[in-house]
Amino acid sequence: MPTQDLFYPSSKVIFGWSAKAGCTVVLKMFLDHCGLIERALRYSGWVHDYRTHHLQKISYQVPFSTRRRIRIKFVRNPYARAVSSYFQICRNAHLYQRSFTFPLTFESFLQQLSLDSFLQEIHVARQYQLFESYHEVVKIENLVQEITRINTQYHLQLNPHFSSGHHIVRNTNMSMHYVGNQPFSPGEMSQVPPYAYFYLDHLENRSLVEKIYKEDLDHYGYSYDEFLSQNS
Repeated sequence: MPTQDLFYPSSKVIFGWSAKAGCTVVLKMFLDHCGLIERALRYSGWVHDYRTHHLQKISYQVPFSTRRRIRIKFVRNPYARAVSSYFQICRNAHLYQRSFTFPLTFESFLQQLSLDSFLQEIHVARQYQLFESYHEVVKIENLVQEITRINTQYHLQLNPHFSSGHHIVRNTNMSMHYVGNQPFSPGEMSQVPPYAYFYLDHLENRSLVEKIYKEDLDHYGYSYDEFLSQNS
């Protein structure tokens, strides 16, 4: 299942976690809460290795008696996440040659994704899962404020102040034109234009995201205007 619950027997929380939705920061926050962050970093500099080999094996063995644990889902605006997912595919083109046709533009990425053939791949999958149930849904765009509120409400000490080493820098001076029709190579991804430039007035891209990620938009209350206010 693309969305995974991060669970550990001694934890007070269960995190609903999706790739490309602040996944590394959220994972580090969970590991820190469980007292596992140092162990994970010793195991590998890439904390997802620890998740894969230790947390993921027990994440589907969550016992039925979890009523005392706070279930928190972390989500990201689908318009921004789609661009981030696109970069993930471009940076790792050698892994996706059988799934996508390269060179890949954002336009062709969405068109191919709309066929629904690849939506079980963790980096492009929908965030919403049928019948999911959480006490809190946290938009990562408001991560620090929301975790501060949750800590107070549930008497927790979650620390949201972690970083992710694979974030792509968005250069606000880099482009003043639409870029959704140009392919990006791994060598071009040290800095990229603001994500809004992958949409602008190109309504088909916006429509495709609304089609592909309709459940995410509906269930988590995201809008295109909200995306523009944070990505222009």
